[in-house]
Amino acid sequence: HGADSKSLARSIRNRGHVDPVLCSDVDAVPKLVLKMAKPGDIILTQGAGNVTQVATAIEELLRDD
Repeated sequence: HGADSKSLARSIRNRGHVDPVLCSDVDAVPKLVLKMAKPGDIILTQGAGNVTQVATAIEELLRDD
């Protein structure tokens, strides 16, 4: 039984406190995150591969506001 994003989200949801949102399009993540974030929130990115690009895109969008 392998781990994937759906099983991770399900496990997090089952423990309560947090309701994760899955996004299958990595390019859509920055705008989705900023749409959901509220003033004072901390945005944490974690992963491998192109996660640095996601964090950079979020930062650029924040600068444009």
